[in-house]
Amino acid sequence: MPASPTTPVSKNASTKIWLILLALIVAETLAAFETASAAQLIYAPEALFGGIDLPTLSWIITAFMLSGAVSVAFAGRLGDQFGRRRILLIVIGFSIVGSLISAAAPNIAILIAGRALQGISASILPLGLGIVREALPTSRHGLGIAIVSTTALIAGALGMLASGIILDVGNWELIFWISATMGILSAVLVNLFVPSSQSDSLARDNRVDYLGGILFGVGISLVLYGVTIADARGWTSTTVLSYLIAGLFGLLLWIWRERSIDYPMINLSRFKNKKFAAGMIATGLLALGPIGMLNVFVTAISRTDGTLHDQAVGVGLSASVTGIIGAVGAGITFVCSPIIGKIATKWGAKTSLIIGCFIEIVGLGFIVLGPTSTILVLLGICVATIGTGFMYSGMPTIIAESVPDKEVSAATGLNAVIRTTFQGVAATAVAILMSINAVYLDGSAVMSGQGLNWTIGVMIAVVITAIIILIRIPGSGVKNEAAQKTAQTVL
Repeated sequence: MPASPTTPVSKNASTKIWLILLALIVAETLAAFETASAAQLIYAPEALFGGIDLPTLSWIITAFMLSGAVSVAFAGRLGDQFGRRRILLIVIGFSIVGSLISAAAPNIAILIAGRALQGISASILPLGLGIVREALPTSRHGLGIAIVSTTALIAGALGMLASGIILDVGNWELIFWISATMGILSAVLVNLFVPSSQSDSLARDNRVDYLGGILFGVGISLVLYGVTIADARGWTSTTVLSYLIAGLFGLLLWIWRERSIDYPMINLSRFKNKKFAAGMIATGLLALGPIGMLNVFVTAISRTDGTLHDQAVGVGLSASVTGIIGAVGAGITFVCSPIIGKIATKWGAKTSLIIGCFIEIVGLGFIVLGPTSTILVLLGICVATIGTGFMYSGMPTIIAESVPDKEVSAATGLNAVIRTTFQGVAATAVAILMSINAVYLDGSAVMSGQGLNWTIGVMIAVVITAIIILIRIPGSGVKNEAAQKTAQTVL
Protein backbone atom coordinates (compact mmCIF):
# COMPACT_ATOMS: atom_id res chain seq x y z
CA MET A 1 0.00 0.00 0.00
CA PRO A 2 1.56 3.33 -1.04
CA ALA A 3 2.28 5.76 1.75
CA SER A 4 0.33 8.97 2.09
CA PRO A 5 2.16 12.27 1.68
CA THR A 6 2.32 12.64 5.46
CA THR A 7 3.52 9.12 6.18
CA PRO A 8 7.26 8.97 6.97
CA VAL A 9 9.30 6.61 4.82
CA SER A 10 11.59 4.21 6.67
CA LYS A 11 15.34 4.25 6.04
CA ASN A 12 15.19 0.85 4.33
CA ALA A 13 12.30 1.95 2.12
CA SER A 14 14.11 5.19 1.33
CA THR A 15 17.16 3.23 0.18
CA LYS A 16 14.99 1.13 -2.14
CA ILE A 17 13.40 4.28 -3.55
CA TRP A 18 16.76 5.80 -4.39
CA LEU A 19 17.99 2.56 -5.95
CA ILE A 20 14.91 2.50 -8.19
CA LEU A 21 15.51 6.14 -9.10
CA LEU A 22 19.20 5.39 -9.78
CA ALA A 23 18.19 2.69 -12.27
CA LEU A 24 15.71 5.03 -13.97
CA ILE A 25 18.21 7.91 -14.03
CA VAL A 26 20.80 5.75 -15.79
CA ALA A 27 18.15 4.50 -18.25
CA GLU A 28 17.00 8.05 -19.10
CA THR A 29 20.64 9.17 -19.32
CA LEU A 30 21.08 6.49 -21.97
CA ALA A 31 18.10 7.80 -23.94
CA ALA A 32 19.17 11.44 -23.67
CA PHE A 33 22.80 10.63 -24.53
CA GLU A 34 21.70 8.79 -27.68
CA THR A 35 19.41 11.65 -28.64
CA ALA A 36 22.01 14.40 -28.25
CA SER A 37 25.42 12.84 -28.88
CA ALA A 38 25.00 11.61 -32.44
CA ALA A 39 23.74 15.05 -33.49
CA GLN A 40 27.39 16.12 -33.36
CA LEU A 41 28.16 13.74 -36.21
CA ILE A 42 26.34 15.88 -38.76
CA TYR A 43 28.92 18.59 -38.04
CA ALA A 44 31.81 16.22 -38.74
CA PRO A 45 31.08 14.68 -42.16
CA GLU A 46 34.78 14.24 -42.91
CA ALA A 47 34.96 11.70 -40.06
CA LEU A 48 32.33 9.42 -41.58
CA PHE A 49 33.33 7.06 -44.38
CA GLY A 50 35.34 9.63 -46.29
CA GLY A 51 32.71 12.38 -46.29
CA ILE A 52 28.91 12.27 -46.64
CA ASP A 53 26.59 15.01 -47.88
CA LEU A 54 24.41 16.81 -45.33
CA PRO A 55 20.99 15.50 -46.51
CA THR A 56 22.23 11.92 -46.04
CA LEU A 57 23.88 12.75 -42.72
CA SER A 58 20.63 14.24 -41.43
CA TRP A 59 19.15 10.74 -41.45
CA ILE A 60 21.34 9.96 -38.45
CA ILE A 61 18.93 12.17 -36.53
CA THR A 62 15.79 11.63 -38.61
CA ALA A 63 15.86 7.82 -38.40
CA PHE A 64 16.27 8.03 -34.62
CA MET A 65 13.39 10.50 -34.29
CA LEU A 66 10.95 8.60 -36.52
CA SER A 67 11.72 5.28 -34.84
CA GLY A 68 11.19 6.95 -31.48
CA ALA A 69 7.75 8.23 -32.49
CA VAL A 70 6.62 4.77 -33.58
CA SER A 71 8.05 3.02 -30.53
CA VAL A 72 6.43 5.43 -28.08
CA ALA A 73 3.07 4.61 -29.63
CA PHE A 74 3.54 0.96 -28.72
CA ALA A 75 5.89 0.80 -25.74
CA GLY A 76 3.89 3.01 -23.39
CA ARG A 77 0.70 1.00 -23.94
CA LEU A 78 2.49 -2.35 -23.82
CA GLY A 79 4.22 -1.29 -20.61
CA ASP A 80 0.90 -0.34 -19.01
CA GLN A 81 -0.52 -3.72 -19.97
CA PHE A 82 2.32 -6.24 -19.88
CA GLY A 83 4.53 -4.68 -17.22
CA ARG A 84 6.69 -1.58 -17.50
CA ARG A 85 9.85 -3.20 -16.16
CA ARG A 86 9.60 -6.00 -18.72
CA ILE A 87 9.04 -3.64 -21.67
CA LEU A 88 11.75 -1.27 -20.39
CA LEU A 89 14.30 -4.09 -20.45
CA ILE A 90 13.26 -4.98 -24.01
CA VAL A 91 13.59 -1.34 -25.09
CA ILE A 92 17.06 -1.11 -23.54
CA GLY A 93 17.97 -4.35 -25.33
CA PHE A 94 17.04 -2.83 -28.71
CA SER A 95 19.10 0.24 -27.82
CA ILE A 96 22.17 -1.87 -27.04
CA VAL A 97 21.87 -3.77 -30.33
CA GLY A 98 21.44 -0.48 -32.21
CA SER A 99 24.53 0.96 -30.53
CA LEU A 100 26.64 -2.08 -31.42
CA ILE A 101 25.45 -2.00 -35.05
CA SER A 102 26.24 1.72 -35.27
CA ALA A 103 29.69 1.29 -33.70
CA ALA A 104 30.63 -1.43 -36.19
CA ALA A 105 28.85 0.10 -39.20
CA PRO A 106 30.91 -0.24 -42.41
CA ASN A 107 28.83 2.39 -44.24
CA ILE A 108 26.30 5.14 -43.66
CA ALA A 109 23.30 2.92 -44.46
CA ILE A 110 24.14 0.47 -41.67
CA LEU A 111 24.83 3.37 -39.31
CA ILE A 112 21.37 4.80 -40.02
CA ALA A 113 19.81 1.37 -39.42
CA GLY A 114 21.58 1.18 -36.07
CA ARG A 115 20.34 4.66 -35.18
CA ALA A 116 16.78 3.58 -36.00
CA LEU A 117 17.09 0.77 -33.45
CA GLN A 118 18.57 3.20 -30.95
CA GLY A 119 15.54 5.44 -31.46
CA ILE A 120 13.37 2.95 -29.60
CA SER A 121 15.01 4.34 -26.45
CA ALA A 122 12.63 7.32 -26.76
CA SER A 123 10.16 5.07 -24.92
CA ILE A 124 12.33 4.98 -21.80
CA LEU A 125 10.96 8.20 -20.31
CA PRO A 126 7.21 7.34 -20.38
CA LEU A 127 7.98 3.83 -19.12
CA GLY A 128 10.16 5.28 -16.36
CA LEU A 129 7.45 7.73 -15.30
CA GLY A 130 4.97 4.86 -15.14
CA ILE A 131 7.37 2.92 -12.92
CA VAL A 132 7.71 5.94 -10.62
CA ARG A 133 3.92 6.10 -10.20
CA GLU A 134 3.70 2.36 -9.64
CA ALA A 135 6.77 1.50 -7.55
CA LEU A 136 7.22 4.58 -5.37
CA PRO A 137 4.97 5.66 -2.50
CA THR A 138 2.59 8.51 -3.27
CA SER A 139 4.66 10.93 -1.19
CA ARG A 140 7.62 10.43 -3.53
CA HIS A 141 5.83 10.65 -6.91
CA GLY A 142 6.64 14.34 -7.44
CA LEU A 143 10.28 13.86 -6.47
CA GLY A 144 10.68 10.80 -8.70
CA ILE A 145 9.09 12.35 -11.78
CA ALA A 146 11.08 15.58 -11.35
CA ILE A 147 14.40 13.75 -11.06
CA VAL A 148 13.78 11.37 -13.97
CA SER A 149 12.41 14.14 -16.22
CA THR A 150 15.21 16.63 -15.58
CA THR A 151 17.77 13.88 -16.17
CA ALA A 152 17.01 14.35 -19.87
CA LEU A 153 18.20 17.96 -19.69
CA ILE A 154 21.57 17.37 -18.04
CA ALA A 155 22.27 14.11 -19.90
CA GLY A 156 21.48 15.78 -23.22
CA ALA A 157 23.76 18.73 -22.47
CA LEU A 158 26.58 16.50 -21.28
CA GLY A 159 26.04 14.19 -24.27
CA MET A 160 26.58 17.07 -26.69
CA LEU A 161 29.68 18.17 -24.82
CA ALA A 162 31.15 14.67 -24.46
CA SER A 163 30.54 13.70 -28.08
CA GLY A 164 32.14 16.94 -29.24
CA ILE A 165 35.26 16.14 -27.22
CA ILE A 166 35.27 12.56 -28.53
CA LEU A 167 35.13 13.78 -32.13
CA ASP A 168 37.97 16.22 -31.44
CA VAL A 169 40.35 13.75 -29.80
CA GLY A 170 39.19 10.27 -30.82
CA ASN A 171 36.91 8.63 -33.38
CA TRP A 172 33.15 8.69 -33.88
CA GLU A 173 32.70 4.95 -33.20
CA LEU A 174 33.61 5.58 -29.55
CA ILE A 175 30.31 7.47 -29.10
CA PHE A 176 28.37 4.29 -29.83
CA TRP A 177 30.62 2.04 -27.79
CA ILE A 178 29.98 4.32 -24.81
CA SER A 179 26.25 4.15 -25.56
CA ALA A 180 26.32 0.35 -25.66
CA THR A 181 28.19 0.23 -22.34
CA MET A 182 25.65 2.58 -20.77
CA GLY A 183 22.87 0.35 -22.11
CA ILE A 184 24.34 -2.75 -20.50
CA LEU A 185 24.80 -0.92 -17.18
CA SER A 186 21.23 0.35 -17.39
CA ALA A 187 19.82 -3.13 -18.05
CA VAL A 188 21.72 -4.52 -15.05
CA LEU A 189 20.45 -1.78 -12.72
CA VAL A 190 16.85 -2.08 -13.90
CA ASN A 191 17.00 -5.86 -13.49
CA LEU A 192 18.44 -5.54 -9.98
CA PHE A 193 16.47 -2.66 -8.47
CA VAL A 194 13.21 -2.08 -10.35
CA PRO A 195 10.44 -4.34 -9.02
CA SER A 196 8.23 -6.34 -11.35
CA SER A 197 5.12 -4.49 -12.43
CA GLN A 198 1.85 -5.23 -10.72
CA SER A 199 0.17 -5.48 -14.12
CA ASP A 200 2.23 -8.50 -15.20
CA SER A 201 -0.39 -10.99 -14.01
CA LEU A 202 -3.22 -9.16 -15.84
CA ALA A 203 -1.55 -8.95 -19.22
CA ARG A 204 -3.00 -12.11 -20.72
CA ASP A 205 -6.58 -11.02 -20.01
CA ASN A 206 -6.45 -7.96 -22.27
CA ARG A 207 -6.08 -7.21 -25.97
CA VAL A 208 -3.70 -4.78 -27.63
CA ASP A 209 -4.76 -2.50 -30.48
CA TYR A 210 -1.75 -3.12 -32.70
CA LEU A 211 -3.48 -1.60 -35.75
CA GLY A 212 -4.09 1.59 -33.78
CA GLY A 213 -0.43 1.69 -32.80
CA ILE A 214 0.63 1.30 -36.43
CA LEU A 215 -1.74 4.03 -37.62
CA PHE A 216 -0.49 6.39 -34.93
CA GLY A 217 3.17 5.58 -35.55
CA VAL A 218 2.94 5.99 -39.31
CA GLY A 219 0.84 9.15 -39.06
CA ILE A 220 3.05 10.91 -36.55
CA SER A 221 6.21 9.78 -38.40
CA LEU A 222 4.99 11.33 -41.66
CA VAL A 223 4.17 14.57 -39.84
CA LEU A 224 7.53 14.66 -38.09
CA TYR A 225 9.39 13.94 -41.32
CA GLY A 226 7.50 16.73 -43.06
CA VAL A 227 8.44 19.09 -40.24
CA THR A 228 12.07 17.94 -40.40
CA ILE A 229 12.53 18.67 -44.11
CA ALA A 230 10.49 21.89 -44.03
CA ASP A 231 13.49 23.90 -42.84
CA ALA A 232 15.43 23.04 -46.01
CA ARG A 233 12.59 22.90 -48.55
CA GLY A 234 10.11 25.42 -47.16
CA TRP A 235 6.67 24.93 -45.67
CA THR A 236 4.96 25.52 -49.02
CA SER A 237 6.97 22.81 -50.78
CA THR A 238 4.80 20.17 -52.47
CA THR A 239 6.89 17.42 -50.89
CA VAL A 240 6.56 18.88 -47.40
CA LEU A 241 2.82 19.42 -47.77
CA SER A 242 2.36 15.87 -49.10
CA TYR A 243 4.02 14.36 -46.03
CA LEU A 244 2.09 16.60 -43.66
CA ILE A 245 -1.28 15.91 -45.30
CA ALA A 246 -0.63 12.15 -45.49
CA GLY A 247 0.43 12.13 -41.84
CA LEU A 248 -2.61 14.09 -40.70
CA PHE A 249 -4.86 11.73 -42.68
CA GLY A 250 -3.21 8.78 -40.93
CA LEU A 251 -3.80 10.43 -37.54
CA LEU A 252 -7.46 11.01 -38.42
CA LEU A 253 -7.79 7.31 -39.25
CA TRP A 254 -6.12 6.55 -35.92
CA ILE A 255 -8.59 8.76 -34.05
CA TRP A 256 -11.52 7.06 -35.80
CA ARG A 257 -10.06 3.64 -34.97
CA GLU A 258 -9.42 4.47 -31.30
CA ARG A 259 -12.94 5.82 -30.79
CA SER A 260 -14.59 2.80 -32.41
CA ILE A 261 -13.09 -0.02 -30.33
CA ASP A 262 -13.24 -1.03 -26.67
CA TYR A 263 -9.48 -1.54 -26.21
CA PRO A 264 -7.75 1.54 -27.75
CA MET A 265 -3.99 1.94 -27.84
CA ILE A 266 -4.47 5.37 -26.26
CA ASN A 267 -7.70 6.25 -24.47
CA LEU A 268 -8.80 9.42 -26.29
CA SER A 269 -11.79 9.83 -23.99
CA ARG A 270 -9.28 11.24 -21.47
CA PHE A 271 -9.37 14.48 -23.48
CA LYS A 272 -12.83 15.05 -21.98
CA ASN A 273 -10.98 15.63 -18.70
CA LYS A 274 -10.21 19.37 -18.62
CA LYS A 275 -6.96 18.86 -16.73
CA PHE A 276 -5.69 16.26 -19.20
CA ALA A 277 -6.69 18.30 -22.27
CA ALA A 278 -5.26 21.55 -20.88
CA GLY A 279 -2.03 19.76 -19.94
CA MET A 280 -1.63 18.49 -23.51
CA ILE A 281 -2.35 21.95 -24.96
CA ALA A 282 0.11 23.59 -22.57
CA THR A 283 2.71 20.99 -23.58
CA GLY A 284 2.27 21.84 -27.24
CA LEU A 285 2.55 25.57 -26.54
CA LEU A 286 5.65 25.29 -24.35
CA ALA A 287 7.32 22.94 -26.84
CA LEU A 288 6.52 25.39 -29.64
CA GLY A 289 7.97 28.21 -27.53
CA PRO A 290 10.89 28.04 -25.09
CA ILE A 291 11.48 24.28 -25.03
CA GLY A 292 11.82 24.05 -28.81
CA MET A 293 13.41 27.45 -29.43
CA LEU A 294 15.78 27.85 -26.50
CA ASN A 295 18.63 25.55 -27.64
CA VAL A 296 18.86 27.16 -31.08
CA PHE A 297 18.50 30.64 -29.62
CA VAL A 298 21.14 30.04 -26.91
CA THR A 299 23.62 28.82 -29.53
CA ALA A 300 23.00 31.91 -31.67
CA ILE A 301 23.22 34.47 -28.85
CA SER A 302 26.32 32.79 -27.41
CA ARG A 303 28.28 32.36 -30.63
CA THR A 304 27.52 35.74 -32.25
CA ASP A 305 29.96 38.53 -31.38
CA GLY A 306 27.84 41.64 -30.95
CA THR A 307 30.89 43.89 -30.71
CA LEU A 308 31.72 43.40 -34.40
CA HIS A 309 28.64 45.30 -35.60
CA ASP A 310 26.54 47.90 -33.82
CA GLN A 311 23.27 46.18 -34.83
CA ALA A 312 24.31 42.61 -33.98
CA VAL A 313 23.65 40.98 -30.61
CA GLY A 314 25.55 38.22 -28.83
CA VAL A 315 28.57 37.66 -26.63
CA GLY A 316 30.95 35.84 -29.00
CA LEU A 317 31.76 32.66 -27.10
CA SER A 318 33.49 29.60 -28.54
CA ALA A 319 31.64 26.36 -29.27
CA SER A 320 33.29 24.60 -26.32
CA VAL A 321 32.41 27.37 -23.87
CA THR A 322 28.84 27.43 -25.18
CA GLY A 323 28.61 23.68 -24.58
CA ILE A 324 29.98 24.05 -21.06
CA ILE A 325 27.42 26.77 -20.30
CA GLY A 326 24.62 24.49 -21.46
CA ALA A 327 25.94 21.69 -19.27
CA VAL A 328 26.25 24.00 -16.24
CA GLY A 329 22.69 25.29 -16.68
CA ALA A 330 21.35 21.75 -17.01
CA GLY A 331 23.39 20.67 -13.97
CA ILE A 332 21.90 23.45 -11.85
CA THR A 333 18.44 22.35 -12.98
CA PHE A 334 19.15 18.74 -12.03
CA VAL A 335 20.34 19.83 -8.58
CA CYS A 336 17.07 21.76 -8.23
CA SER A 337 14.97 18.71 -9.23
CA PRO A 338 14.20 17.68 -5.60
CA ILE A 339 12.81 21.19 -5.02
CA ILE A 340 10.77 20.90 -8.21
CA GLY A 341 9.47 17.54 -7.00
CA LYS A 342 8.52 18.90 -3.58
CA ILE A 343 6.59 21.76 -5.15
CA ALA A 344 4.71 19.35 -7.42
CA THR A 345 3.97 17.03 -4.49
CA LYS A 346 2.72 19.77 -2.18
CA TRP A 347 0.87 22.06 -4.62
CA GLY A 348 0.49 19.93 -7.76
CA ALA A 349 2.09 19.91 -11.20
CA LYS A 350 -0.07 22.84 -12.29
CA THR A 351 1.67 25.11 -9.78
CA SER A 352 5.09 23.70 -10.67
CA LEU A 353 4.50 24.43 -14.37
CA ILE A 354 3.30 27.97 -13.72
CA ILE A 355 6.37 28.67 -11.56
CA GLY A 356 8.56 27.33 -14.37
CA CYS A 357 6.84 29.64 -16.85
CA PHE A 358 7.52 32.71 -14.71
CA ILE A 359 11.15 31.66 -14.18
CA GLU A 360 11.48 31.30 -17.96
CA ILE A 361 10.17 34.84 -18.49
CA VAL A 362 12.66 36.22 -15.93
CA GLY A 363 15.55 34.45 -17.67
CA LEU A 364 14.56 35.76 -21.09
CA GLY A 365 14.19 39.21 -19.54
CA PHE A 366 17.84 39.22 -18.45
CA ILE A 367 18.90 38.53 -22.04
CA VAL A 368 16.71 41.35 -23.36
CA LEU A 369 18.27 43.75 -20.86
CA GLY A 370 21.82 42.98 -21.96
CA PRO A 371 22.06 41.05 -25.25
CA THR A 372 25.75 41.99 -25.57
CA SER A 373 26.60 41.61 -21.86
CA THR A 374 28.27 38.29 -21.13
CA ILE A 375 27.13 38.34 -17.49
CA LEU A 376 23.47 39.08 -18.26
CA VAL A 377 23.29 36.62 -21.16
CA LEU A 378 24.86 33.80 -19.12
CA LEU A 379 22.63 34.59 -16.14
CA GLY A 380 19.59 34.65 -18.41
CA ILE A 381 20.53 31.30 -19.98
CA CYS A 382 20.96 29.63 -16.58
CA VAL A 383 17.67 31.03 -15.22
CA ALA A 384 15.77 30.12 -18.39
CA THR A 385 17.21 26.59 -18.26
CA ILE A 386 15.91 26.18 -14.70
CA GLY A 387 12.48 27.27 -15.94
CA THR A 388 12.72 24.67 -18.69
CA GLY A 389 13.51 22.07 -16.01
CA PHE A 390 10.25 22.89 -14.25
CA MET A 391 8.48 22.44 -17.59
CA TYR A 392 10.13 19.10 -18.38
CA SER A 393 9.01 17.82 -14.98
CA GLY A 394 5.59 19.46 -14.88
CA MET A 395 4.31 18.46 -18.32
CA PRO A 396 4.30 14.68 -17.83
CA THR A 397 3.36 15.05 -14.15
CA ILE A 398 0.16 16.94 -14.91
CA ILE A 399 -0.80 14.21 -17.38
CA ALA A 400 0.05 11.46 -14.88
CA GLU A 401 -2.14 13.18 -12.30
CA SER A 402 -5.06 13.07 -14.73
CA VAL A 403 -5.21 9.35 -15.58
CA PRO A 404 -5.41 6.05 -13.69
CA ASP A 405 -2.07 4.39 -12.91
CA LYS A 406 -2.73 1.70 -15.52
CA GLU A 407 -2.64 4.33 -18.31
CA VAL A 408 0.30 6.48 -17.12
CA SER A 409 2.93 5.25 -19.60
CA ALA A 410 0.63 5.45 -22.64
CA ALA A 411 -0.61 8.92 -21.67
CA THR A 412 2.84 10.35 -20.91
CA GLY A 413 4.10 8.72 -24.10
CA LEU A 414 1.51 10.67 -26.08
CA ASN A 415 2.60 13.78 -24.17
CA ALA A 416 6.20 13.15 -25.24
CA VAL A 417 5.16 12.77 -28.88
CA ILE A 418 3.25 16.08 -28.76
CA ARG A 419 6.30 17.77 -27.24
CA THR A 420 8.64 16.31 -29.89
CA THR A 421 6.35 17.29 -32.78
CA PHE A 422 6.00 20.92 -31.69
CA GLN A 423 9.72 21.12 -30.91
CA GLY A 424 10.35 20.27 -34.55
CA VAL A 425 8.08 23.11 -35.67
CA ALA A 426 9.79 25.44 -33.18
CA ALA A 427 13.24 24.70 -34.62
CA THR A 428 12.08 26.11 -37.95
CA ALA A 429 10.13 28.99 -36.41
CA VAL A 430 13.06 30.25 -34.33
CA ALA A 431 15.32 30.28 -37.40
CA ILE A 432 12.77 32.48 -39.20
CA LEU A 433 12.39 34.84 -36.24
CA MET A 434 16.12 35.24 -35.68
CA SER A 435 16.64 36.06 -39.36
CA ILE A 436 14.46 39.21 -39.17
CA ASN A 437 16.68 42.12 -40.28
CA ALA A 438 19.70 39.85 -39.93
CA VAL A 439 23.16 41.46 -39.95
CA TYR A 440 25.75 40.09 -42.36
CA LEU A 441 29.31 39.66 -41.14
CA ASP A 442 31.88 38.13 -43.50
CA GLY A 443 29.04 36.77 -45.61
CA SER A 444 27.27 35.06 -42.70
CA ALA A 445 23.92 36.18 -41.29
CA VAL A 446 23.86 36.84 -37.54
CA MET A 447 21.04 37.89 -35.24
CA SER A 448 20.14 41.57 -34.98
CA GLY A 449 18.48 43.39 -32.11
CA GLN A 450 15.15 43.20 -33.93
CA GLY A 451 15.55 39.48 -34.51
CA LEU A 452 16.31 38.98 -30.81
CA ASN A 453 13.28 41.02 -29.73
CA TRP A 454 10.96 39.14 -32.07
CA THR A 455 12.30 35.75 -30.92
CA ILE A 456 12.07 36.51 -27.22
CA GLY A 457 8.75 38.29 -27.68
CA VAL A 458 7.19 35.22 -29.30
CA MET A 459 8.60 32.92 -26.60
CA ILE A 460 7.23 35.11 -23.83
CA ALA A 461 3.84 35.42 -25.56
CA VAL A 462 3.58 31.64 -25.88
CA VAL A 463 4.56 31.18 -22.22
CA ILE A 464 1.94 33.71 -21.08
CA THR A 465 -0.71 31.89 -23.16
CA ALA A 466 0.31 28.62 -21.48
CA ILE A 467 0.04 30.28 -18.04
CA ILE A 468 -3.52 31.42 -18.83
CA ILE A 469 -4.47 27.87 -19.85
CA LEU A 470 -2.81 26.36 -16.78
CA ILE A 471 -4.53 28.78 -14.40
CA ARG A 472 -7.89 27.61 -15.76
CA ILE A 473 -7.09 23.95 -15.01
CA PRO A 474 -9.40 22.68 -12.25
CA GLY A 475 -7.75 21.71 -9.01
CA SER A 476 -8.82 18.09 -9.31
CA GLY A 477 -8.86 15.59 -12.14
CA VAL A 478 -8.96 11.83 -12.50
CA LYS A 479 -6.99 10.64 -9.50
CA ASN A 480 -4.53 7.81 -9.89
CA GLU A 481 -5.45 4.53 -8.29
CA ALA A 482 -2.68 4.68 -5.70
CA ALA A 483 -3.85 8.07 -4.49
CA GLN A 484 -7.45 6.84 -4.31
CA LYS A 485 -6.46 3.88 -2.20
CA THR A 486 -4.37 6.11 0.06
CA ALA A 487 -7.27 8.50 0.55
CA GLN A 488 -9.56 5.60 1.42
CA THR A 489 -7.03 4.32 3.96
CA VAL A 490 -6.67 7.74 5.61
CA LEU A 491 -10.46 8.17 5.76
